[in-house]
Amino acid sequence: MGPRRLMAAGGTGAALLMALMATFTADTSPVVLHALLYLLGVCVGHLVMSAQNTAFATIPPARTGDATTVLNVQRQGAAAFGTALVGTLLGALGTTTRAGAVGTAAYHAGFLTLAALTLCAAALALRISDRRVRAALNAADAHAARGEGAPSGPAKRG
Repeated sequence: MGPRRLMAAGGTGAALLMALMATFTADTSPVVLHALLYLLGVCVGHLVMSAQNTAFATIPPARTGDATTVLNVQRQGAAAFGTALVGTLLGALGTTTRAGAVGTAAYHAGFLTLAALTLCAAALALRISDRRVRAALNAADAHAARGEGAPSGPAKRG
């Protein structure tokens, strides 16, 4: 199927589910919430795993540790940014009730903002070339079959 379609579908599905969660109220059934969170996990899984496989398609084995570090830093940074953004929105838009709870309008704005960001990620995924990723994976398989390991890529430092 290719990573482009998986990432675009996962991102679009996640964005739609987050937008749907923006409509929740205190009366929404927990069963509905659990089902939507499960589906959200499936969609985000398609997005993240396809992105990781695509990123590692052209990485030589000797550089896998470096690539893993960069990918994990990027992933953690993006999660921290999203959390900070939604926290800022909740603080700026949230009006507190007498019990100290933040009003639902702020939560709705937070979910809609996350949905928009995820939809942007899905749109960016459409720029990925399935053909180039497939060619890189096929080249790595061919090298492994000959016992050469993965292609070394550009000139090695040393």
